[in-house]
Amino acid sequence: QNEKKVFGALGGTVSFGPDKLSLPVTSIIWKQISSSGVVVKAIEWDDDGFVTPKPRFRGITELDRQTGQITISNLSADHNGVYTIDINSKEQEQRFRLELL
Repeated sequence: QNEKKVFGALGGTVSFGPDKLSLPVTSIIWKQISSSGVVVKAIEWDDDGFVTPKPRFRGITELDRQTGQITISNLSADHNGVYTIDINSKEQEQRFRLELL
């Protein structure tokens, strides 16, 4: 697995994303895998717009649909874990491990 470590501070903001996007992009889904292995959607974008289904990401998570980059602000311990990105319904190899310092 191609995993990149990302560090954030409690209450701070962090951004990370894929090295490059192959266009055209019709949908992006960021998922979080917690240390206990539970997978949840952090943020999703498609033709219908943006959705943040989980309260822990709502109002503090943004997605740049041009670059695929996710930004999470007001970080808490709930945001620790591994993040994967699906582009056009295909999971990408690159993963990001977010650790709060």
